[in-house]
Amino acid sequence: MAHIACTPEIHRGLSFKGLTQSILHPIAIWRQRQVLKSLDDHMLRDIGVSYRCAKQEFARPIWNVPSHWRK
Repeated sequence: MAHIACTPEIHRGLSFKGLTQSILHPIAIWRQRQVLKSLDDHMLRDIGVSYRCAKQEFARPIWNVPSHWRK
């Protein structure tokens, strides 16, 4: 009788959780940058960010994040 695995084999070191996070993290970054892009000068001042800094941040590619954002 053949043995049928209940779970598909996954490449070593790659878990479902890791795969999910690698997909969801860039989406979260994109959403945060879209919100930042939508804030007006008054709102940016309230959070202590200049428009110039905000523009630099939301213009960055999705994969370009500060090292302290990565886990």
